[in-house]
Parts: sequence; C-alpha cells; structure tokens
Amino acid sequence: MESLRELYKVGNGPSSSHTMGPKKAAEQFLARHHDADSFRVTLYGSLAATGKGHLTDAAILAVLQPVAPTEIVWEPETVKEFHTNGMLFEAIKDGEIQESWKIYSVGGGSIANPDMPIEKSKMVYPLTTIEEILAWCDREGKTLWEYVQDSEGMEIWEYLEMIWEQMSQTIDNGLNNDGVLPGGLKVPRKASTYWLKAKEYGTNVSNRSRLYAYALAVAEENASGGTVVTAPTCGSCGVLPAVIHHMAKVNNYRPVRILRALATAGIFGKVLVAGGIQNVDAETAILELHDGRGDGNTTLLFDLHPVGGGSTGILLALNDTCLGDGAAVEQELFGQGGFTGVGVRDDGKSPAAADFFNKIGH
Repeated sequence: MESLRELYKVGNGPSSSHTMGPKKAAEQFLARHHDADSFRVTLYGSLAATGKGHLTDAAILAVLQPVAPTEIVWEPETVKEFHTNGMLFEAIKDGEIQESWKIYSVGGGSIANPDMPIEKSKMVYPLTTIEEILAWCDREGKTLWEYVQDSEGMEIWEYLEMIWEQMSQTIDNGLNNDGVLPGGLKVPRKASTYWLKAKEYGTNVSNRSRLYAYALAVAEENASGGTVVTAPTCGSCGVLPAVIHHMAKVNNYRPVRILRALATAGIFGKVLVAGGIQNVDAETAILELHDGRGDGNTTLLFDLHPVGGGSTGILLALNDTCLGDGAAVEQELFGQGGFTGVGVRDDGKSPAAADFFNKIGH
C-alpha cells in the first residue's frame, strides 16, 4: 500500500478533484508563464457542469488572476475521452497563444494527461489486509502505529505533526468564521453557534454539541474553499479531526498520542481504499490513544456513505467517545444503506476492529 502521505493531503476544499487538482494544474502552468499578458482556461465535462458549485473557477483564479487577467470558459457539454474533468490552459502574450496545455483532474488532487500519466506512488506497506497486519502485530508484539513507523520510517511523524497542525488550524478557522457559505442557497455557518451553546448544557449534551461544532467547523471551511486535510477525501474531512480534537481536549492527551491516533486511523483508511476489507461501504478509523495491547481505550469510528444517503459517523463516534471508560458498547444504526445494526466494542484491543467488520459484513 501507498504511504499515508497519499491519504492525508493538505489542500483547498470542497473537492480534491474539482479544486485541489485544478489549482495544482494552474500552479504548474503559471510556473512556465509568469510573463503572460493574460490567461484563458476552458473547463470541460464535469468540471464545467459543477465547477461553480465546487469553486473550481475560484481555485484557478486564485493562482492566475494575481499575475494576469484570466478568463474562464465553461463547456459542460464537451466531455473528453481521457477523463471527464478536462481543462485547457492557454497563456497569451502579445496577442499570441504561447502554450495550450490540456490536462485532467483525475481525483485525489492528482492531474494527468496522455503525455503525463499519473505517477504511481511507491508502495511502502508490504501487508495489505487487516488480517495480515493484525497477525504481524501479534507475532512482533507491536501495535498498529508501530507497523506504520516500521514501514514509513521515523520521518512519518514529522509529516503527521504537520497534518495535525493543519487539522487543528482548520477547526479554529471554522469556529471563528461566521456569515453565509458560498453559493446561491445562502446557508449560514453554524459551527460557532453550536460551540457557544455547548456551554449552556450538561456534560453529555455539551460534549455532543462541541463535537458537532468541531466537525461542522471543518465541513464549513471545506465548503467555503478553505484549507483542509483530506481524510481520505475533502467530503469526509471533518470527522477524524473533530473526534481526535474532542478526545484530546476532554482527556488531555499528549501530542504523541494524537499522532499515533492519526497513524492508526490512516492504516485502516489505506486498507479500505486498497480493498483489504470487503463488502463494507465505510470510511474507518481506529484511534489508539493509549499504549499497550489490552489496556486503555480504543475508539472505533466509522462514517457510512450509502448511495444517496448521508453520514452517521459523527453520532457513533460521539456516543463511543463520551463513555471514556473502556467498557463494552453496543450502538445500533437503522436504515443506512442496508445496515440494520452494528456492534462497537471499546475495550482497548485491536481485534475489536475485526469483530466489528464481521458483524456488519454482508
């Protein structure tokens, strides 16, 4: 499997394919044409059809407009064969087109075209299923975050520290920003309201309100084109930082525990992306916030994304987290993409993850 660097990426929301990719393309094009008199960018297919709502034009203009006047042309009816997210960048000087560059945003913030295939990332994890990884942990007497460290090297901690700093900054930005989100629906921001009202409630409801506030803060920053961390996408970027931020504040966890939580969550995310867990439509994180194999809390969080449905991950994560005593927990969810009920254990043992997936697998 690839490095966690391919899972946790810093960029502008609300979409890795519709904002991060186009912004990256604009930056690369600008590096070759700082002396251009003007730019013209034509968006094709999906980028043109949904680009205004995804702030695609804003992401491109933020890069090119400060250097030279930039025109955005929308052609939603034109779908290129290579990929639906097509772009044509043109640099104009003295009335002549200096370069025409056709490039595609192919997902996850990556760009490619027939002459520049997407670069394959180096595989750093030799094991690709939860069963194999847990067997390795049992055999070596190590934890999941140690598997990450052994595979990635010590430098992964510096990267995860940067990722956590950005996640925390995004939460702060979201809590401090008020007003209306971009777009014609005039949706007001609510994160700061939840956070302020949390002070008026008892402990349980206050915890719930604060957690919602943290998740909304990130989601609203994402929706407004702010800087977020994919976890693993822009659309799901609020769940993981909200839960870790909340647990860290409530339990006063040391920074090293937070980074180990990110590492452990990341390895489960990579396994899911790579297909190591079958028949589960979920984004999953196991957060190990204590040392040891059998003592301390392991909070299991998952975020369901059934077709046409929403997200249940925050509520489950909150209910699990609020207990904070490592006791066995049973939560039931109904009507979510065919899942009639799930069991969640919070007993500090990594195999709880396998038990969990055995219960919800269909």
